[in-house]
Amino acid sequence: MSDVVAGFDWHDGNRLKCQKHGLTVLEIETVLRGPLRSFPDPDHSVTEARYLGIGRTAAGRHVLIAYTFR
Repeated sequence: MSDVVAGFDWHDGNRLKCQKHGLTVLEIETVLRGPLRSFPDPDHSVTEARYLGIGRTAAGRHVLIAYTFR
């Protein structure tokens, strides 16, 4: 996927999920701006296109991120 990310819209519940998994919002935003392998995830949303992305943090940790474009 070659879309350019202009910014992020974080919901409070998503911020807490990041912390629960030991990631900061900044780490996840960095992963989404870097090399990312993305796949459609139609089974988990009927109202908008949802994707799963696999990437690495700056520290080299692999992460799986669910996201949508708005």
